[in-house]
Order: sequence, then structure tokens, then C-alpha cells
Amino acid sequence: MRLLFVSSALMLLALTPAIAQSMQKPRSAPPAISNQGAPGTKERAPGTPALHQANLPDQVFIIRAIRGGAAEIELARLAEQKTRSEPVRQFARQLIRDHSQANDALGRLAEEDGVPAPDQLDAEHRSVRDGLGSLAGPEFDIEYLRTQVQNHQRMAQLLEYEIGSGADAQGFFELKGVSIT
Repeated sequence: MRLLFVSSALMLLALTPAIAQSMQKPRSAPPAISNQGAPGTKERAPGTPALHQANLPDQVFIIRAIRGGAAEIELARLAEQKTRSEPVRQFARQLIRDHSQANDALGRLAEEDGVPAPDQLDAEHRSVRDGLGSLAGPEFDIEYLRTQVQNHQRMAQLLEYEIGSGADAQGFFELKGVSIT
């Protein structure tokens, strides 16, 4: 008898939350999540980004990627002239090819999206170029390669920013066969 009472009490305790929920009024559907996108995104209709209209993150990506690519090309040309190391020279030539190709494709995207593409290096990249220009021999090679690692890490961060915030991230990654890092 006692066992029957204890098991009935435990069963009642276990079922109390389910009974309480079944007696409540049904909840309304949660509000729909807006598909607004990042601030500054131009829209065809509310919540629908306009085609080929770069929002602020897209514009930042295009400008910084083009500027970074142009700096890579200029630094690689400097390396071609200054290095005594054939592997460093070959690396510089490969960077010139890759970044020229990427900047051409990014320039087309900038033009399509109405984003003004930068046509000269910014102060930071000019400072790096000038600093490398004052070095020679192994010191130049080491500093040049260290700079390349830093620049490519920055580009990886920029790509993450675009993936997370850009409205046209897909367009940037449809640059088939183009390496922008």
C-alpha cells in the first residue's frame, strides 16, 4: 500500500509540468526575424538587399583589398630589385601575378558596385615601402617576408569581416581561380 502511494505521488510530481503546460493558452508564433542585413545596405524592397549595391562593409572590403593588393604588388617589385635570394625573387614574382589578377577582378567589382577604387598607397603602406627600401641583403629579405606574413594575416581578417558583415560576400568569392590572400 505504501509503495502504491509513493509511486502515485512521484508520478503526479513528474506529470505536473506537462499538465500545467497543457492548460495554458497556446502561444502565438514568435515574431519574424528581419532580413535587414548590415547597416548601409541599399534595398530593392524592405529587407531585400539590392543587387550589386555594396553596403558599407562591402565598400570597406573592396577599398582595403584593392589598396592591400596594390601594396603587395609594389613591395614585391621592390623585392625583385633588392633581394639577392632567388627563392625570395620567385615569391615576389608570384605575388605580383596573384595580386595583379585579384586587383583586376576586384576593380571590376568596384566598378559594378559604384565603389571608388583607390589608386595610390595609403600612408601606412608608403611607410612600410620606405622602411624596406632602406634595408639590404638578408635584413631586407627577413623584413620583407615578415611583412608579407602580417599583410596576409590582415587580409584573412578582412575576409572574415566581409563574410560576417557584407551583403555581397558571395560576389567576392566568385572570383574563380583568383587568390586574394
